[in-house]
Amino acid sequence: MNMITIKNTQTKTNRVNPVFTDLLKPDVETVFKNDLYQNKVYLKDEYVKTKDKDDETPYFEQKLTYTKDGRLMDERGYAVMMEWEDEIMKRQAEIICRNGGDILNVGFGMGMIDTYIESHRPRTHWIIEPHPDVQKKIIEDGWLKKPHVKVIFATWQDVYKHLPKFDGIYIDTWDEVFYEFHENIENILKPDGIYSYFNNPRDDEHGLHTDPAEYQMLEHKMNMDFEAFEIDWVSDWDTQSPDGDERYWDPTWTTYYAPVFTLKQEYR
Repeated sequence: MNMITIKNTQTKTNRVNPVFTDLLKPDVETVFKNDLYQNKVYLKDEYVKTKDKDDETPYFEQKLTYTKDGRLMDERGYAVMMEWEDEIMKRQAEIICRNGGDILNVGFGMGMIDTYIESHRPRTHWIIEPHPDVQKKIIEDGWLKKPHVKVIFATWQDVYKHLPKFDGIYIDTWDEVFYEFHENIENILKPDGIYSYFNNPRDDEHGLHTDPAEYQMLEHKMNMDFEAFEIDWVSDWDTQSPDGDERYWDPTWTTYYAPVFTLKQEYR
């Protein structure tokens, strides 16, 4: 197994994973321009901090917990991912794997979509995941032992400009906007590839089936189709946060619009 550690020059936290500290640390660009990275690419446990909300601890510094009832929770008891999303992940995996080939998933979470991606038998399966607690689960669940799976322990912001092109791409990360990722999508998506992302359209008040800013950013270069389906059940507010705070997903939003985006001819 090739193991390469990438030195992240962004803001550091005090959480260090001792497993990777003794490995060499070439810079990101050198690694991704080099043909040596055949299997796994690791990032030393140094992270970019997410924006603070009031006095919250930045996400990458928070302790995450996988609960027995199928939830991934942050250290304050707020949901990061939940079991009811399984149907969404199943559908999203089917969408991005329609062409087979090389698949990229950004954000492992509970591993739902990656498990479904495997059921479609991709040629290669890439995973990008920056959080140390999720990285630990990836290792414990044996993902590094799969020869066709390439795991990158880094933020997508550190590596997206150096990735190869994929037949299918999905991104679902916590508490981030994807504008920068959207802007670069034509550089990492194959001409006939399919792009999708976790889509929380709120109540779809604009009728665009996605965030208006994202729609405007992508409409000039992508054919934007959506496949709508009903979610069987959504957890109530009390299971999403310690005080019922409406921060995750309104239980009344049971229609999901899965993005099925392909590049327009002039961007292929």
